[in-house]
Amino acid sequence: MRSPARAAWQPVCFSPSMRFRPRPLLALSLAALLLAAGCSRLPVSLPFTGVIEPAIVPSRAASGSQEVRREFPFEDVTVRLEVPVDRATYAGAAGAAKSAIFLGGKRPPDWVAGYYRAFVEEKHQDAFYASLLDALRQVRREKGLDSDRYVELVTSMAQSMQYRTDPANLAPKFPIETFGDGYGDCDDKTLLAAALLSRDGYDVAVLVFSPEKHVALGVRAPGLDYRHTGYAYVEMTTPSLVGVPSEELDDGARLTSQPLVVRIGSGTRAYAAGERILYIQRRLGEVQSAERKLADEVAKGTADLSAREASLARMRQELQAETDPAAAAAEVARYNAQVTVVRDLAAQLRAKAARYNALLETERYTAEHQTSRPQVYARLEAADV
Repeated sequence: MRSPARAAWQPVCFSPSMRFRPRPLLALSLAALLLAAGCSRLPVSLPFTGVIEPAIVPSRAASGSQEVRREFPFEDVTVRLEVPVDRATYAGAAGAAKSAIFLGGKRPPDWVAGYYRAFVEEKHQDAFYASLLDALRQVRREKGLDSDRYVELVTSMAQSMQYRTDPANLAPKFPIETFGDGYGDCDDKTLLAAALLSRDGYDVAVLVFSPEKHVALGVRAPGLDYRHTGYAYVEMTTPSLVGVPSEELDDGARLTSQPLVVRIGSGTRAYAAGERILYIQRRLGEVQSAERKLADEVAKGTADLSAREASLARMRQELQAETDPAAAAAEVARYNAQVTVVRDLAAQLRAKAARYNALLETERYTAEHQTSRPQVYARLEAADV
């Protein structure tokens, strides 16, 4: 899936509709195999229509678990996690067929929703989910995070993983793979975050933008409803605040389609920091507007200052050539008055330039601390706009 423009170096991944093709002969092949084995009477009827979704078969060649260490920036600290990952489950996930198989050659209209849910709900990942959630909840207790900051902790973990696609396999990965690998594309990281938040009771969804080949996370958040989906948009390819949509993708294209909403789990808990997110967006706009105004004023003031300094240079030349003492005294007085004006103008320009630089630094801080909503809020609140 595509990444936003601010991460333009990242590769492109693709929507499910670009990856999978129905296999209408599978049901007949299964029936033929059973008949060949002498099963002329079947105890149950074969599902000649339907979908076989991706599933994990743990590998018999792997055993034990591996401690996987991950670290990521969150607010004013670096969070470090250490989580056991079962080798057999991980290997089974990595080697699993990731295609949706359509029995009878018919593609159900809601197959995409079931397809994405299959990656999240695969039961062999339950132990992994439990271990990772235990680690995240421990961070929550240590930092005294409320419900909203916990959402930001989980999304920050997934967002901070390297954005990378596998050119040989463009299908989504199971969340255990994404965490074990430490990288993934937009749907991989979205599925990981959705799996964790849904298990902690949050109302979340996967937002699928098929025309733009992009996937994002949706979190129930009053005041941040994205395009009447009922969910706030959360960009997962790069660190980003909850509820702030990508303005454009890496190739300059914009998200214009209405996303398919695939709800994950049955949680009811919502993200309640919408008012603060809206304040951050509004205040950032005010900062950027003030920057533009100051930049224009400094440019005009600099031109005026240059003209006045040139005038002073000419006055000095005239003073040097003046031979009449009375006229020279009058010229000195005018010259000194102009020097005072120039000094005052220069002081004003220095003050405006300093204010401009401070606002620019606030904007830079905001862009670089997208996992630090409380700190960004405080920084923007204190900005001299």
